[in-house]
Amino acid sequence: MKHIEELLEKYFEGETTCEEERTLRRYFCSEQVPDHLGVYRPLFAYISQEAVLHTHRHRLSPLHQLTYRRWTVIIGGMAAAVLLLAGSVRWLTDASQPTSYVIIDGVCYTDRQLVEAKAQEALENVSFTADEISELMFQP
Repeated sequence: MKHIEELLEKYFEGETTCEEERTLRRYFCSEQVPDHLGVYRPLFAYISQEAVLHTHRHRLSPLHQLTYRRWTVIIGGMAAAVLLLAGSVRWLTDASQPTSYVIIDGVCYTDRQLVEAKAQEALENVSFTADEISELMFQP
């Protein structure tokens, strides 16, 4: 156990060899890990899985590796094209719509002066004068 703790210290300092890291992975994948070292188990289980996947990828024949790389590039390119298309469509649709408009009796008006005039008119219709406020607050 002391050996494993020393290896952990070396591991986190970045000073372990490949064989020492394999020893740590094997140890933390076993059932004999004490509770105080159990927090490192998920880390080394993940690293162990990645090592297996990496080894499996390198066992592929050169033709399969080429096909795997080719499909990775094709799928990545298609994803980039879809994102580019979606961004372009969103940019084009946003640019074509006016930023200020008012709807009066079901008709949309985009004239800026008309929109401002109607907004001012609406604000005046809902505002109160000081006399109206005092009458509302101090009614007997």
